[in-house]
Amino acid sequence: MRNAQKIRLIIIYALFYTAYMSFFPFQTMYLLSLGYDKTAIAAVTTCTALGNFLIQYTVGSYADRMQSAGKLLKILLPASVFVTGFLYFIHGNLFRVILAVLPVTLFDFSAMGQLDAYTLAASNINSSVHYSTMRAVGGLTGAGASALFGILYAKVGLGYMFFFHGGIMFLSAFSLWFLPEIKKQTPAGSYQKKEKPGTAESSMHLLLWLPILFSGCLIFLGWRANIIYLPVLLKEAGGTSAHQGAAMAIMNISSFPVLLTFPQLTKHYSLSKLMAIGGTFMALRILFVPFLKSAQLLTMVQVLEGVSYGLLQPAIMELFARHAADHVRGRIVALWTGIQMALSTIITNLIVSGFSLFLELKAIFAIFAVITIIGMILLLESCGKITKSWRKNSEV
Repeated sequence: MRNAQKIRLIIIYALFYTAYMSFFPFQTMYLLSLGYDKTAIAAVTTCTALGNFLIQYTVGSYADRMQSAGKLLKILLPASVFVTGFLYFIHGNLFRVILAVLPVTLFDFSAMGQLDAYTLAASNINSSVHYSTMRAVGGLTGAGASALFGILYAKVGLGYMFFFHGGIMFLSAFSLWFLPEIKKQTPAGSYQKKEKPGTAESSMHLLLWLPILFSGCLIFLGWRANIIYLPVLLKEAGGTSAHQGAAMAIMNISSFPVLLTFPQLTKHYSLSKLMAIGGTFMALRILFVPFLKSAQLLTMVQVLEGVSYGLLQPAIMELFARHAADHVRGRIVALWTGIQMALSTIITNLIVSGFSLFLELKAIFAIFAVITIIGMILLLESCGKITKSWRKNSEV
């Protein structure tokens, strides 16, 4: 039964990230192909990111009330399939493009967060399930998908990405029905009262995590800048969708061995040390961008994604799994997804828009590197404080 749950979860991660990587890495290039400039792209990504961030707390709260991420996934994935089709027919008007892109990102990003929440809950009752392993599977399949679709779209056109995304997401939604339902469990060592917490108490638990969420946002600003503006940098350097696909493939392949070995790494190193290493490589990858002149070098430097994201993301999620109370964990995971994927996008676009008045896009990445370093210092400090706080509470 335990192995069956693990295998089914692996299949869903593989399908979901294949669908995700068939669409989102190429949406900026699609907008560029329609004639939109960097200002319009920033407007689209900012508006959709704002909508996603504002909705994540509601999604997380609903998941906490349901006490089931699996049931919520059975709503989100079919909804993503339904709204994908509208994108193919809506273009030419920026406002309509925003309205079409928003629901796709809403359902996909929300599903990503709840899939992670389900995995964290499953790992508490099934020792064979590890969050980092599942993200490694998603990364590996996403790498193959981004490389394959990058080459394919260069030949047949970017308009086909809507059909591939919708079709593969349908298979992912269908696979959910074979995944066993579980209720979220509180891990050993975390603080949890027997009585149902009130609104005020839940709010206090959430407030304890704000420093972690804030510092994490600072760290991932440069990461989001790289994701959003890499297609622009590649095009300026003479690159094509094939380079974009290869870059995304390198990111995911380099993350695979790190994510796969993460459970073993936590036995020898503290989460703080793993975060420090990941943050250092995150800053280095962003700092290198201003000095890279060719599309090939911009593609190759993405190999640093492995150590940076491969250590930071699972370490932060492991922190949630170890120390977040059960009645707020769904909201914390949803908020983190919204911050990492949406709020960071908004702030990134504001920074790029402001500094682009007197700096080139490449030079702005040096600013993101400094912000990443500041975020890492704050994260390590916040991590120590929250660990001490929950250790003290668990002794009460």
